[in-house]
Amino acid sequence: MNLVEFRTLLRNYLNGQQSPQEDRRLDRWYEEMGADLELSEEELTAARKRMKAVIDTRTQEKKTLWLFTSTARWVSAAAGLFIVISLGIFWSMDDSVTYTNTSSKPVTVSLSEGTTVEVNPGATLVYSKSFPSDRREVSLAGQAFFKVSKDPSRPFRVYASGTITEVLGTSFWVRSSEKQLQVEVRTGRVQVSQQAKLQPISVLLTPNQQVVVNLRTQRWVSGLVEQPQTTLPSSFSFSNAPVKAVIDSLEKAYHIPVLLAKTPLERCTFSGTLADSTFYGKLELLCKTLKWSYRIEQKTIVIDGRPCPTSP
Repeated sequence: MNLVEFRTLLRNYLNGQQSPQEDRRLDRWYEEMGADLELSEEELTAARKRMKAVIDTRTQEKKTLWLFTSTARWVSAAAGLFIVISLGIFWSMDDSVTYTNTSSKPVTVSLSEGTTVEVNPGATLVYSKSFPSDRREVSLAGQAFFKVSKDPSRPFRVYASGTITEVLGTSFWVRSSEKQLQVEVRTGRVQVSQQAKLQPISVLLTPNQQVVVNLRTQRWVSGLVEQPQTTLPSSFSFSNAPVKAVIDSLEKAYHIPVLLAKTPLERCTFSGTLADSTFYGKLELLCKTLKWSYRIEQKTIVIDGRPCPTSP
C-alpha cells in the first residue's frame, strides 16, 4: 500500500465512510507496521496532540459513536495515527501537498529544499511544503524522475507500492503501478527496501542499475537498466590501445563492471572509435572487431573469446 492509498483509507476511516474491505486493509497494514515502531518523546507528544485534535473535531462535528463502538476499534485507529505520524508520512492539511499531473506531458515539481521531481502524466506526488530537520519524505503513485538535492543530514525517501527508496543526493526513476514497481538509478547510490516488514528485502543500486518488484509475488529482480546512460563525456577513440584500457574507459563512463573471462585476453589491443551512442552498441562493436562475445550476469558484463596471437 502506498501513501496515496493509505491517506485515502485513513480519511475514510476518520469520516466513518470506509468499506469493510478498506477496514481490513487498514487493520492489516497496522498489524504489519506496529512491531517496528521506535518513537522519540517529542514524536509521541506531537502524535498525541494531533490525534486528540482529530478525534475531538470529528466527535464534536458529527457527534456520532462510530469511532467508539468498541475499544479495539478506537485503539486501532489511534495506533494507526501514531504509526503514520511516526513515519513522517501523515502531515497536517496545511503542510501537505497532493499533486496529480492531469496533463498529457511531464510536469516538473520543485520541492522546498531544492529537489526537483518530473511527474509523468497520471502520476500523483504527495509531499510536505517544508521538510523537518532530520528527513525528507514523499509518496508516489505512478512514474516520476527525481533529481535529489544533496543533504547528508536529511535522507530523502520515496514511498511507493510498499517500498522505501532512500538516497542522500542523486537522480533516479521510480515507476509504480498496481502490479509492479521499478527503480532505475541514473546517478549516485540508492537503497530500496520493503516497507512494513520485520526482515525487509533491501537492495543497493548504483548508476545504470535497477530493481523490478512484482507486487503480487514480492519477487525482487535487480540488474542492469535496458539503456545505460553515460555520466562522463568521452570520445572513445583508441589507437593500438590495450583492451584493458578500453574496458576501463567504459566502466568509468557507465559505472558498470566489465570483466574479461580469461586473463590472456588482456594481451589484445584495439584500434578504432566506439561511435555508437549506446553502451551495448559499443560492446557489440568491440566484440565484433576482436571476434569475441559478451553476456550479462546480473549487474556485470562478462566478455569471452579467443586470446589474440602473441607478437613474435
